[in-house]
Amino acid sequence: MIGRTLEGYRIEAELGRGGQAVVYRATQLALQRQVALKVVSQQLSADPSFMERFKREGIAAASLDHPHVIPVYEAGEADGMAFLAMKFVDGPSLDDLIRTPPGIDARRCMSILHQAAEALDYAHSKGLVHRDVKPANILIGAGDHAYLSDFGLTRAMDGSRLTSSGVWMGTLEYVAPEQIRGAEVTSAADRYALAIVAYEALTGKTVFDQTDRTALLYAHMHETPVAPSKRRQELGRQVDRVFQRALSKKPDERPATSVALVEELATAVGAQGITGPPGRPAPPPSPPGGSRRPTPGRGSAVPPPPPSPPAGSRNAASLPPQNAGGGGPNRGVMIGAGVLAAIALVVGIMFASGVFKNERVVTRTTTVTVP
Repeated sequence: MIGRTLEGYRIEAELGRGGQAVVYRATQLALQRQVALKVVSQQLSADPSFMERFKREGIAAASLDHPHVIPVYEAGEADGMAFLAMKFVDGPSLDDLIRTPPGIDARRCMSILHQAAEALDYAHSKGLVHRDVKPANILIGAGDHAYLSDFGLTRAMDGSRLTSSGVWMGTLEYVAPEQIRGAEVTSAADRYALAIVAYEALTGKTVFDQTDRTALLYAHMHETPVAPSKRRQELGRQVDRVFQRALSKKPDERPATSVALVEELATAVGAQGITGPPGRPAPPPSPPGGSRRPTPGRGSAVPPPPPSPPAGSRNAASLPPQNAGGGGPNRGVMIGAGVLAAIALVVGIMFASGVFKNERVVTRTTTVTVP
């Protein structure tokens, strides 16, 4: 598809792919602007039921006008493929930030989650459920402006069901128990998923880490999540209690809104004084002797440090080197040599100044005892 033009969009690079569609970076030739082009495969486009859901996505997403919801420019079909043209965000996803060591800073995480929560509450007020909230669907633009993307699995809460009974749609790591059971899916399912996103961002680990699909679905329905403080001790019990409520198996026990959930969590995190990422890098080793070299300022030059004093010494300038035998004899020899040098200097000055001129020179012997 790279280099191909689809209904006025020149496809330039692949941004990502999932089970339903591939997202490309493209240029809208008519306006010469970059867009994200979501293209559904021909096989799926040939499925009438899927196309109905895809059309519903375009209509639902285009109707949402919110600063933290990705704008949809156009929905169309060409060459047997359905596509959506959306705003292109030149930045990472929250998934990228979580998975890049040491992880995302806690304060930054809370800010991004709050923006995503605002977008969710807005969509819910319009009668829509996202149904696939996950870190990869939260995009980060300039100034850490967050966008909730991919309403491909949304449906009107008061509309007819487009999936057969017992079929749920979503990503396994973030799917709510009621979705798995095939029960009525409400905004509470999005809040469950948002809580898992927050858990993963704060701990660096998913709530349930089973690799087997069946075991993972069973865990969502029946198992108690590991307390986040067990994964990151500094989070504390207050944070544990927020997640215990947000990840309840019963939808009506979860917080009433997405913003309320994030604000409760932010308060608990702030109470613990947590600001950094979950995986802090080890500090650099200190120079010998436990001292730290000065850090140069911007544009300044710092001279190289003097040689480190010998191990065990307190002041390298006041103590001469010691030999392996304890340093007694060498220290005495150096002191004696210093005294003799001083005497010789005094005598030389006296000769030069004429003190001994026309006088009898009396020679005295000075004995210097070397300790």
